[in-house]
Amino acid sequence: MADPKLANLALALSKIQHKKYELYVLTRIVHQLDHNIKCVFQQYVQRDKQTGNYALIDLYLPDLKIAIEVDEDYHLGQLSDDDVREQDIMKLDDNIQVKRINCTKDLAEIDKQIDEVVADIKQVASGKALKWDGLTGYEHYRNTMMLDINDTTELSSPSEICNCFGLGKVYGGGSRRVHRNTPNQYTIWWAKEHSVDKNGIPIGEWYNKIENDGDIIIEYRLKPELYKNGTVKKTADEARQDHCKEVWEEEGKNKIPRLAFYRKKSAIGGELFRFMGVYTVSLVKHEDGKDCCKWTRISGKFELPEYYRPNNLLHDLQILKQGLGSLPGNKLVQRKRKEIEETRAKIEELVNNFNTRDIYVEIDNWYNKTAENDLFKPFAKDLKSLYDKKSNAQLDYENYVEREIRQKWDQAKELELNVELSKYVNDIFNIRAFILEHSQQVASSLELSYDNYGKVSEEVRKKAESIINKYRNNPTGSLAEFVKKCESSARLEENGLSE
Repeated sequence: MADPKLANLALALSKIQHKKYELYVLTRIVHQLDHNIKCVFQQYVQRDKQTGNYALIDLYLPDLKIAIEVDEDYHLGQLSDDDVREQDIMKLDDNIQVKRINCTKDLAEIDKQIDEVVADIKQVASGKALKWDGLTGYEHYRNTMMLDINDTTELSSPSEICNCFGLGKVYGGGSRRVHRNTPNQYTIWWAKEHSVDKNGIPIGEWYNKIENDGDIIIEYRLKPELYKNGTVKKTADEARQDHCKEVWEEEGKNKIPRLAFYRKKSAIGGELFRFMGVYTVSLVKHEDGKDCCKWTRISGKFELPEYYRPNNLLHDLQILKQGLGSLPGNKLVQRKRKEIEETRAKIEELVNNFNTRDIYVEIDNWYNKTAENDLFKPFAKDLKSLYDKKSNAQLDYENYVEREIRQKWDQAKELELNVELSKYVNDIFNIRAFILEHSQQVASSLELSYDNYGKVSEEVRKKAESIINKYRNNPTGSLAEFVKKCESSARLEENGLSE
């Protein structure tokens, strides 16, 4: 695979090759910059929320808040419009600097302007700890393992958002993905601000208003709920009230957070999504006097979960098996031991099936199903071209797959395997809960035996409770550690010592 920064910049510049002057200017700028400075080409910015008017910034440096505009011949007759456009861009953020390159001058003058802009960029960048990994979307976030509102990396689809969490593709409509696996529970939400008509009246199915720079999101339903035949099931007011109650009952009362992503148009078509933060809900009265959901940001960061990996789960099962061996034998314990063996066999079979899959067969299946995988989007055109003529150029096709696609395919396979493995995680949690419950009984029995010997066992009891709670809150922790600590505490206590 090519260096991620090189691949990113080369792909972005290739998309503006039809704009010869813009290509010359931006290429000359990029070649002089430190490659730790993130470059975004054709950055979409909304100029007017009511009209939907937008602008495309030729080159945007998000970490430095510098926008670069290339004025070509056709700009001569619309300089006043460009001035207004520049002011609109700056209104979005007072700290954005807009740099203009006038391409109607001779080459020497254009180069002089470019050098001045580069010098300004380097001046702003000096002293800043900039670090760009060159990765985009899902790959970037799986590399950092952290969502951060200060991270300018955008995602291309709801499926790519869910992939960051180790979840599968999104099918059907809706704007939420509920994750309720033990122990972490949250809702992933790709919000879109509501549209308004020419009179400023909200239109669409949902009202989503972002306030205080994203600290608050106001949400409620606008339209009635209909049956499939189009008749009204609930009026707009009834649907709105029921939605608010449902959200409060499921997420508000249970203090389940929402991870919100803001949805906007992409410069090249489609949509882009950016992390907005972690939110909790409260029910309040809107300015119209009716119920609404008020989402309040409680954090601008969220640590992404690790993938479920086969070796880790198999190791956990082995530890749980040892933990069962330390409990008094009965039918329940025997049943749990059987569950462990069945789960282990299923995981090993699943892993074996994934390891024996052939990449070329899978690509054939991918095309035959006309499926779309976010990880392959940058390669789709080239891969399709080579695939169509592979019988005449099999070696070219295989070389391209091995050189460019193999790593992406392994990532996709790992993600798919992770989704399948997640089905067994709750089984493992249930076995853990069973052992913890009975381990607490064992700890209580130990405590009672200490009391019978006239020992002071309060410290041991607190240590046992602490270890149990730590293990419960940290599902990747080792049960062996719990058993070892309890045994160690017991031995020390018997000798009149303390840890």
